[in-house]
Amino acid sequence: MDEERPTAAIYAGSLAYTYEYCTVGVPTTPYTRWSFALLNEAYLTCPILVQHERVYLADSAGSFSALDARSGKLLWSFATDWVEHHENTSKNSYEGVKSFCLDGVRGYVLSARETLYELDLDTGVLLRSWDREVLADKGLEKYPYESYAFFSAEHSFDDYDPIECVFLYENLLFIGTECQVWRFDLTTEQFAPETIPVGMRKCWSPLLYHGDDGSNDVIFGFIDSKVDTGVDGRFLAAADCSLFGRLYPLVKMAERPFPRSYLWDVSGDFGNGIGNHRMLLANNAFYALGWNHGWGEDALVDDERDDGSDAFLFALDPHTSEILWHAPYDASCALAAASHLLFVVNPLSGEVEAIDTLTQQRCWKRGELGAVSHPLIADGLLFVFGREGQMIALDVQTGALRWKQHVEGEMIAAFNTIDDGTLFVATLHVLYALSAG
Repeated sequence: MDEERPTAAIYAGSLAYTYEYCTVGVPTTPYTRWSFALLNEAYLTCPILVQHERVYLADSAGSFSALDARSGKLLWSFATDWVEHHENTSKNSYEGVKSFCLDGVRGYVLSARETLYELDLDTGVLLRSWDREVLADKGLEKYPYESYAFFSAEHSFDDYDPIECVFLYENLLFIGTECQVWRFDLTTEQFAPETIPVGMRKCWSPLLYHGDDGSNDVIFGFIDSKVDTGVDGRFLAAADCSLFGRLYPLVKMAERPFPRSYLWDVSGDFGNGIGNHRMLLANNAFYALGWNHGWGEDALVDDERDDGSDAFLFALDPHTSEILWHAPYDASCALAAASHLLFVVNPLSGEVEAIDTLTQQRCWKRGELGAVSHPLIADGLLFVFGREGQMIALDVQTGALRWKQHVEGEMIAAFNTIDDGTLFVATLHVLYALSAG
């Protein structure tokens, strides 16, 4: 895989759908090769990952499972400490397995009870585990707010800092909490003293970047401004991480300390209104959908929309936050990128637009697609998905319709992925594998 493309080992599945996949696509109308139904009324809780012809999925019952990508056969299933708890909770709970990541031979799985497991991906056998008490003994703070100068009634010294996600590179595991990101050395089983001051609340994983000019990598995420500044609301921040390497994968992360400072932040509703599917990095720019006005502050750009909305698409310099250009788009849109093209998918209007990032001009626009979102790009095709199970493939250069298909059930489009000519489509209780005939 091209080093500049996302990898499952770092992404933990999240955000990867905003970039073009380096894999065989699905050029013609696909058929269902197999489907896999979850047991115990469980829901899928994490994006689907595919590595080495195996499909990995996590569910609300607390199980982490591996399937054969070609047949859908269950190879093994590992029960976390949430399984027993699941019997006594609502079957509508989306807890269970909270996050997981892979490095090819090992998997790291985080349960909703905040126990971290290291598994052999070939057999599903448990290699090591650490519960939250053990992680605290090794240096992961449970109550970090007492170390901050500012706190409010919502963030007292006794507030617990939950683990939100895990991601890794080589022998270094990054553990993201609501407040910050910790680095855990898997050889020594100790935490580095420096933390990355970017909270992972409501983010499955960070967005990592390295500029063509040789500048440092950046991690984007949400920081809780009540903790760090005493100001109400949340910020979108970029923390300079001083890393080597290009976009993906990262290199020599363990050798670089992390400063406890922010490269930049954008306050107010701009940061508050941005989600994982509404931001990406492409062609040396950071693209984000958000609001022009913050919490009573001056506008980010001197512009007003004719329809009275305050939402815009912003293109920012990833190292300074300077706004390079902006355009009026609904804040609920989803973004994707391939080469010099930026795709904006509007689930409210059912429209998809392609923008040339070099000229900021529209290349094509297609409407009447229905409530579609969460695009995937592979092999010259843009795939968009609807909550009711619809799938549509468009030509990335022209917007021409290539095919339509449908699966039963309520789709969790943000969990879908593609690998080696197969679309893996997640619904609430069933995973489908679809390939061209």
